[in-house]
Amino acid sequence: MSSRIDIIILAAGLSHRFGPEDKLIMDVNGQPLYSISLKAATSLKDEIYQRIVVARNPEIMKDAHEMGFTAVFNPLSEKGQSESIRLGINALASRSNASEGRGAVIFMNADQPFMNASVIRRLITCWKKKDMIIVPVANGHPASPCLFPRRFLPELMQLSGDAGGKKVYSKHSEETWFIGFDDTPDAELLFYDIDSPEDRSFIEKYLDRK
Repeated sequence: MSSRIDIIILAAGLSHRFGPEDKLIMDVNGQPLYSISLKAATSLKDEIYQRIVVARNPEIMKDAHEMGFTAVFNPLSEKGQSESIRLGINALASRSNASEGRGAVIFMNADQPFMNASVIRRLITCWKKKDMIIVPVANGHPASPCLFPRRFLPELMQLSGDAGGKKVYSKHSEETWFIGFDDTPDAELLFYDIDSPEDRSFIEKYLDRK
């Protein structure tokens, strides 16, 4: 029975609240924001079977491909996050029956400037103990990335609009393990995501102080 772990990075959002600029290209300590998630996933190459990026920006597609990702173009970003989830799962299914076997898929966003491999590794460690949906919690709030056993992929494929994994795990509380990260230094920052110019300003001021 398969126990492979795959990762899908969602990098095709339209950044409506951020403004005309693609937020994923913004500079964070000398690198584009999106590359932080890509590098975190790449550093776990011995633990991850397939790495997929769903994007619409050619720069992200090119860099992802050069880093060994399967780069999937999303021409319908306006349909919301569910479209990227579906495209990512379809890319998994193109290489195997992604809903079969004791495997799991990690869904990451590409807009978290402080994300790192230790978070992903902890999700994997927890899943190996209990074959459940694994959701990190920081400051009392569920966060991303999340891990889903493969048996939930058909349900994720049925999402629509801007709905994401939360809509699925909220229906399966008995099969969801919420993992607290409040004991981790700067836990709230660890899961911080950039959605608006105010978020960008906060991050830039924080980095300037360091």
